[in-house]
Amino acid sequence: MEIFAGKNIHELRRDFGIRFAHHFRAVADGMGLLETKEFLGRDPGDERQFQAMVALLQKNPNAFLTAPDANPPKPQSFDDLFAGRGEWEESPVEQGRRDC
Repeated sequence: MEIFAGKNIHELRRDFGIRFAHHFRAVADGMGLLETKEFLGRDPGDERQFQAMVALLQKNPNAFLTAPDANPPKPQSFDDLFAGRGEWEESPVEQGRRDC
């Protein structure tokens, strides 16, 4: 599968893998190693290519592929479902089950 830059998927994956730093540290009592990966950021060339694609999609809308939303919603997490309640408070659904 060839991509826009003329690289195949394997070459793109290798290029992306280079963007990570790997750190190893010994676990207590010499029981092994623990690896941590750190993303070093996007390649400036990739960022320019992405911005060019966004501009192209905004100029020529495509039914299959669209430009990213300029105002995306705030990222949500599972914990947001329980915001404002104490750690051990029951939800209204749980209270209804208990009352039955």
